[in-house]
Amino acid sequence: MLKIGFIVAEHSVKRLKQVQGQLEQVCELTLLPYRSLDEITALYLSRPMTLDAVIFGGELAYLALQKEINGPYPIRMSYLDVTERDFYKLMFQAHSAHPELRSSRMAVDFLDQDNGFLGIKELLQPELLPYMPEEQADRLSYEDMLRFHLELWEQGNIDLSVTRYGNLVDKLTEQGVNAVHLFPSDETILEAFNHMAQEIERLQMKANRTAVGQVQAQGLRKLREQDDPEAVLVMATLHKALLTFSGREELPLIVQKHADYFELLVSQQDMEEKWTGGFASCQLLAFLNDQLSVRVDIGWGAGETLYKARFHGQNALTLAERQPLPSSFAVMEDERIIGPLGESNRLEFTHAHDPQAEAWGRHIGITPLQVQKIIAVMHKLKRDELSSQDIALHLGITLRNANRIMNLLTEKGVATVSYQKQEKLRGRPTKIYKLQFDVLRGS
Repeated sequence: MLKIGFIVAEHSVKRLKQVQGQLEQVCELTLLPYRSLDEITALYLSRPMTLDAVIFGGELAYLALQKEINGPYPIRMSYLDVTERDFYKLMFQAHSAHPELRSSRMAVDFLDQDNGFLGIKELLQPELLPYMPEEQADRLSYEDMLRFHLELWEQGNIDLSVTRYGNLVDKLTEQGVNAVHLFPSDETILEAFNHMAQEIERLQMKANRTAVGQVQAQGLRKLREQDDPEAVLVMATLHKALLTFSGREELPLIVQKHADYFELLVSQQDMEEKWTGGFASCQLLAFLNDQLSVRVDIGWGAGETLYKARFHGQNALTLAERQPLPSSFAVMEDERIIGPLGESNRLEFTHAHDPQAEAWGRHIGITPLQVQKIIAVMHKLKRDELSSQDIALHLGITLRNANRIMNLLTEKGVATVSYQKQEKLRGRPTKIYKLQFDVLRGS
């Protein structure tokens, strides 16, 4: 069973008793209570080697640790955050107990830009909003938060203080302040622990699953077929460069040599986190193209089996080779295609069978994959207005073919010219098309 530590304010430990039994069905729970933020770093450092993860009782403790210790951290970490459900449940209970209580006479210390003020600014007029700390307030300081509540109370501006800082409740009560500690509900706590358990299991699966990288130098197959001695030199240079990069970056791998390409075997976790930096780049690609005089492309593949990972790696390599410049792509176990890695035109889309994309493509006269790519471009750019240049760049096709696709989309009513943009004083203006695939819903 997974071992999860729970670093929580001592004031909140009693609150956990009613949900502890359910948590212990999810994981082997280790409670790590603290009285002050100064104790958190020592608590954390005493446990990483014996735990699979740590969850903090709130953001304050989580940020306090990050302030003391810079990453990387040896184990997974997260913190409990109150949800809108928790917040509005408390608001409802407060108003039910005291019908005369107005929201404008409450102080709430955990509403800020980061959590979207839990939606309250969208519900209430400005004059009805509760008091909230200024944006520049130091939320890591108990003293500042205590002062925030006390000053409002002493000035007669509030009738109730709501705090996420459990250790403040007693201090506020001692000063005569009506204070309530908002601790996440049982449902929120269980959701957080279940999410963490699922995340750890997913990472463990990745760590135990092999990913495949297919590395090929352009033109190598043709050189080999012609018995050109240059083929042997290219393969030897490529092999040496792969081992050099692995050693320099301290990235473990198994290299398997094939007739005209190399296969890299790494863990899926390493492939995602280290070899591709979360698919944001591919440093190996840049290194190899700097070392060799011929173009090198890379395809990364992941799958439930080694056979499937190899199959996806080969598909990713084919996509990379079709690009105008040296490229790297990844094809994941769920058929997601990501690439070109590290490029501004990188897309993430699926190659899985999509009946809707297939129907739209057939109706328009383009491939389902092109439909999925165009929709992926819209998602990436977060707009539904594109130019032919946008399509050409992200689909890796010529401007002429992009114009052809835009013309087909226009003919079928999917695209309409929204406006024309003049980039320079001379030349034709660029047409900006508004795309609406929804008009084909019945097609």
